[in-house]
Amino acid sequence: MNKVSIVKEATSLARTKAVTAMYDPTRGGMAGGLIEPATASNTIIEV
Repeated sequence: MNKVSIVKEATSLARTKAVTAMYDPTRGGMAGGLIEPATASNTIIEV
């Protein structure tokens, strides 16, 4: 099985400073992808 990695792309985006946060959805799924950044930024998300 081939390994999948986005490290190269994520590093490139981080260097541009256009991206302020990234989330790995394999560690918490869709709900985690919404809850974790919302909590970190004191924001409420309604779905």
